[in-house]
Amino acid sequence: VYIYTMGNTLPRVSDVCSRVAADDPAVSEIKLSDTEGGDDLAFALASALPRSHHVTKIILGTSWTGLGCGITAVGIAGLLAAMRASPSSVKLLDLSKSPIGDKGAGSLGAWLASNPPVEELR
Repeated sequence: VYIYTMGNTLPRVSDVCSRVAADDPAVSEIKLSDTEGGDDLAFALASALPRSHHVTKIILGTSWTGLGCGITAVGIAGLLAAMRASPSSVKLLDLSKSPIGDKGAGSLGAWLASNPPVEELR
């Protein structure tokens, strides 16, 4: 079971984050592809993740529209800190087309070195 939303849907993102924070066992995949919101989206998700035991896939990258979520180095740093604190074991992290830049890529590399369970990174 996964939660899916896209487009300019920050109110729906709030609903997604509420279900994640409530540790809903039905939520194992979060797919917010092409959802506008950038770092605000990353911070909203970061606030919910530390309470979730079930999320194994986080898909924030591009889909058929070719756009990402707009998460920058600042947003990815917050999201990675939350993932580090989360009891979930994220196996897939998709950030494709997100403008994280060199600083975000460095943060991601450091996170991957200390969090080996990730099996797939896009």
